[in-house]
Amino acid sequence: MLQDQITLKNRYKDFIKKVIETEIVYGLKDDKGYATSYSNDLEYDDGEPVQIICFWSYVARAKSCVDKEWNRYEASSIPLNEFLEN
Repeated sequence: MLQDQITLKNRYKDFIKKVIETEIVYGLKDDKGYATSYSNDLEYDDGEPVQIICFWSYVARAKSCVDKEWNRYEASSIPLNEFLEN
């Protein structure tokens, strides 16, 4: 459990550092919008998990998720200012 928290914290720090350096965030997108998943930690009042959009700081990491239910998506870059505004 502690190791998972450390890993998560390190990934978060890496994400922030890389996005600050490149000013780019990546998502998976198709003609209908961005790929979504469900939170393991958050849920609505009715008990349903919160739907989330996943973002990556490296295009290769985003591309590595293009399979199974996300096989119709492509990695899409988002300028940091657009990401923060929207």
